[in-house]
Amino acid sequence: METKKNKAMGWIVFLSLIVFCLIGYTVYDFGFKEKQDKTDSKGNKTLNDYIKVATYDTSVSQNSYQTVWGDTYYVENYKAPYIHIDSTDAENANRKIKSLFEEAMRVFEEGIQDSVSYIDTFKYQSYLNGDILSLVLEVSYGGTGIPVKNYYTYNFDIQTGKKVNYETVYKSVGYKEDNIFTKATNAIERAFDRWYQENITEDDEVYHNQLKEETLRSYEADVASQSLGYYLDSSKKLNIIFQLWVPVDSGILYTKTIVE
Repeated sequence: METKKNKAMGWIVFLSLIVFCLIGYTVYDFGFKEKQDKTDSKGNKTLNDYIKVATYDTSVSQNSYQTVWGDTYYVENYKAPYIHIDSTDAENANRKIKSLFEEAMRVFEEGIQDSVSYIDTFKYQSYLNGDILSLVLEVSYGGTGIPVKNYYTYNFDIQTGKKVNYETVYKSVGYKEDNIFTKATNAIERAFDRWYQENITEDDEVYHNQLKEETLRSYEADVASQSLGYYLDSSKKLNIIFQLWVPVDSGILYTKTIVE
């Protein structure tokens, strides 16, 4: 009787182990596949492999402060990107970004001391479209004057590690040499007209057109000097950075627009 009971218990234990192993295998297999899918189903590197959060020095005399206008700023809110590509072009870009971050920390410390200076914007976005890695960094500072936003854009071929020029980027999304100028200037004109309509109450057509022409000439000069800012966004659309010429009392304005 005892022998039969032991045999029955043995079968129960044996069958339980089989069920446990099957469940464990299923959970592991699902979890492993899910983890693979979250990275890349083909085993390729993802955006997070190329853009890291930099670990630059944020040593300031205190971690937060309040300006005379009552706004509070925290040093932990400011992060700089690090381009994780082994190339001379990436090294040069990282050196520039580091210097911009150091300048931001200097302004932060200045704000601690005078309660006036502040970092208006220090943020970045990055995108990966095929082999083109794009990074755009926005930086502006405030104080007694109007904050002027500056954009710094970087585009790399992840296969070669080299910078990708404007022509290569716009051709990658279907534009050609014979239509990119018209497409870009049309986009700039629309952005200019929209800004003017929203910000200028008394419209002066002559002045309006004069500022628009200056804006378009500024774009042409940036293209000619290879200083134009550009990048591909998450929708694989071409974005360009340009100086929007505005009335003197509005300050200097750099903005971005989508070419489409």
